[in-house]
This record gives sequence, structure tokens and C-alpha cells, in this order.
Amino acid sequence: MVDRIKVSDIQCIIEQAGVLIKEVYDKRNFNVELKGDNTPVTEADKISSEYITSALKKLYPEIPVISEEASLPVYEEREKWVYAWIIDPLDGTKEFIYRNGRFCINIALVEKGKPVFGMINSVCDGEILWAFASGEKGIVKKGKEEALSGIGEKSSKLRVAVSRFHITEWELRYVDYLKSLGHDVELVPLGASSKHCLLAKGEVDICPKFGKCSEWDVAAGQVLVEATGGCVVNAETGGEVRYNKQNMISPPFVMFGKRVYDEIKEGNKTFLDFKAKSVVKNDYLGARRNEIKKQDIMEKQYAKELVEFIHESPTNFHAVANAKKELLGNGYKQLFSGEAWQIEKGGKYFVTKNHSSLFAFEIGSGEIAEEGFKIICAHSDSPTFKIKPNAAMPVAGKYLKLNTEVYGGPIMYTWFDRPLSMAGRVMLRSLNPLKPATQFVNFKRPLMVIPHIAIHFNRAVNDQGNPLSKQKDMLPVIAMINETFEKDNYLVKLIAEEMGVSQEDILDFDLTLYELILR
Repeated sequence: MVDRIKVSDIQCIIEQAGVLIKEVYDKRNFNVELKGDNTPVTEADKISSEYITSALKKLYPEIPVISEEASLPVYEEREKWVYAWIIDPLDGTKEFIYRNGRFCINIALVEKGKPVFGMINSVCDGEILWAFASGEKGIVKKGKEEALSGIGEKSSKLRVAVSRFHITEWELRYVDYLKSLGHDVELVPLGASSKHCLLAKGEVDICPKFGKCSEWDVAAGQVLVEATGGCVVNAETGGEVRYNKQNMISPPFVMFGKRVYDEIKEGNKTFLDFKAKSVVKNDYLGARRNEIKKQDIMEKQYAKELVEFIHESPTNFHAVANAKKELLGNGYKQLFSGEAWQIEKGGKYFVTKNHSSLFAFEIGSGEIAEEGFKIICAHSDSPTFKIKPNAAMPVAGKYLKLNTEVYGGPIMYTWFDRPLSMAGRVMLRSLNPLKPATQFVNFKRPLMVIPHIAIHFNRAVNDQGNPLSKQKDMLPVIAMINETFEKDNYLVKLIAEEMGVSQEDILDFDLTLYELILR
């Protein structure tokens, strides 16, 4: 039966389900209900479930389908099944409702209680991961097939993926256990099966799940993790995780990526020594501690994302470009000046100007005269030093300064003796002489410093202060000069080399300095 499964067929189904879900997601106003167990369900869950179930039955009529959003056949019937599809038509409904983009679609094939095929569509990321228990696997990124190795970027930390909304006291205890073994643990809060996808790609190392979790949340991810060199362990028994049981609730389990499982196979069993309980005492203090820790994790994650955005946005041009990526990834449509705009209620739009300003807006479903409107404004730039044209200034034949001008109102003393880099935009020659091409550049390495004089040159600084000249004292030193140093067009040569373009193609530039945070 497994030999008959065509990856392309399942991919078509899961892609189309993703399209249907995204249509609801982009509407913004969608129906949300509570099921009998007080978990939310949206119209997207139902639409996706109906579509996937119908499509699978049409392709493989002899294989029954178990869906989270469909009634579950009695166990006396299910226990006779050799094969069964187990699907989660929208894994991460809370992520969907809170509109953070971290929701997935899971499709798994189970044979005699063991998952033998799995596919996950990380809808907003444009990634589809698939694998067979035999080891055949792959990843499709925006329509292009790539290899899936399970080996990601190396890290000195032990990266542990935990749920954003459903982390329990026992997962936090497991993290404390890992720390007690001497591991430097980095928590990675994620939603839905995004955790399993990152494990399969080697971008996180461990995923413990000790709270309530159903088989459709896990089956596809287990195949991906095991096919990429990892393993999934029942945290109660130390054995395997079974599927299509009488109770569709999964036991507490831990997923290990390839990096950690390789250590386990080499004899390091400490990762397996922690035993979790399937029932957690629901006392007030324990629940309160858990809630506080969850909030702390979420706040740290938001802070980390903000720091990453700032780190990658050293200029207003980069800030606008990065904000544009975020908006496009969250259902916004870009509008362009000079074109007629088609604005609809419920729509999300943005427009940019001069690569340095961005205006984003959402149209509500009501009438503006009744509901009014809200405006939020923020700067995309910050005080800094702009590099002037023909900036190179040789000094006494010994070193080279750059001529700059102060932009905004920086506290100039804070710029002394720090590693500085530069970033901004560069205008390049194009086929149309009236419309030069614009590219952004960020050197991301220490290039210069604004040196401060030694204390013995101004011993009265503590009593009398030290008035600074913007045009004398605040010029950065970028290079030392020797007999072979080619100081002419030094800056242009540096820019051309960094961007991989010809010096002759550089028409102009708009570059500023920024403090480089070495990480």
C-alpha cells in the first residue's frame, strides 16, 4: 500500500488545502466556535477537513480517514484497520486566530499503529516537508524541491522547541533537568507542527510534549523527524508512540533531532532518563507559575524578534524593506503611487515612498463615520552620521578619515571608540538613464572608529567639560596610509567590492554609520 502513495498527489491536496485556509485567513473576519472540549475551531478548519478527506477518499478509496474535525468511528471498527490516514486540517488554530502565521496542515498514513508517511504544509512559510518511514524525504520551498538532511546550522546551545500556547509545568521541569546536566538551553517558542519541521531541518534539537496532545498533531511530524535521523520516545514508558488507539490522545513524548539522537546512540542516555507524568496536578499555584513562565517565554520571544529586526535594520531603507517583507508575509498588498488603487473593506494595504517611508493601513468592515479610525506613527530612522560625497580625507599622509555630517541629534560622546560599520542605499547605472537602479548595502563588519583623545590631552575635562566640534572631533578613521595605499576613490572601491559591481556603475550613494553589535 505504501508503495502506491504518490508524493505529488498528496502535495497537490495539501497545497490546495493551504490555499483554502489562506483565503479564510486573509478575510480577517471569520467564524470561531468552541468545541465540546472548549478548544476553538474556525470555518477554515472545517473547509480544509472536508476538502482533504474528500480528496484522499477519491484517490485512495480503500483507506479510511481520521480527521480532527470529523466524527471518530468506534474503536471496534478502527482496530480492524491495517491502514488509516490521520489528518489535522489546521494544526495551530490559536495561531491562526491570533494571526501570527504559525499554523500548519498535517497528513499522515498509519500502518498497524505506526506512521509510515507524513507531510506537513507550513502554509505562511511556503514550505512543504514530506517523508516515508523508509527514509525517503524532501522539502518543497515555494514550488522548488530541495534536499532535507536534518542537519542545520551548528549551535553551541541546546535548542528546545516548546509550544507558544500550551507549554506545561512538566516541559519546564524537563528544561530545568537539561540545565542541571550542564546544557546551555535556548527555548524556541513555536506553534503547531512548526516545531517538528524545525527538528527535521536541524534548526532545533529537542521538542518535549507532556501536555494534552492528539495523534493528528504528532503522526506526520514523527515520520519527518525519524526520516531525518531523529527519534520520538514515549516519555512514560521509554518505548514507541502508537497511533489509532482507542483513545486518540498521545502519551507524553520527546522528539529528538539528529544531533541529539546521534549522542544517544553513542551512549549518552541522560536525555532519556527524565520521566514525565501524563496527568499534571492542576493546583492554583502550579497553574499560576506555569502561566507566569509562559508569559515570560512569550515576552522574551517578542523581544528577541524585535532585536533581530533592529539588528537587520541599521538604516531607514533597511527598516522599510524588512517591514515590507513582514507585511507581505501577513497578507498585505502593496500599492504603488501613480496607479489607481482598488481598496476593499477588510483589505490590508501598504505603500512605500523613496525607499525610506512606509504607510500601512487596514480597512475595517464597518463604516468609518461610525467606527472612526486609528493612526500609529513611528520613525524609520535614528540619529547618526551621514557620509558626504567625496568623503575621503587623508590626514598628514598617515591615516584616512571620512567626511561626515551629523544627522538628527545624537549624543555624540556615545559614539567614541566603538566599532562602526556603514549601510544604506547605492544608485547604480541602469538601462534607463533617467531611472537608475537602487540597491541596499550593509557591510556588517567593523570598518572604522571615531577615536577620543587620551585623558592627558585634556585634564580639565571633568571640571570644564569638552565642547565637541562636529566637523573636527567626530570624523571616523577608516584606514591607515602607507606607500602602496590607493587612497583615491577608496570609499567607492570599498562599496563596489562589497556589492560585486563595477566602480563605473556607481552613480551615487546615501550611506550612514551605525554601531556594530558583535554577536
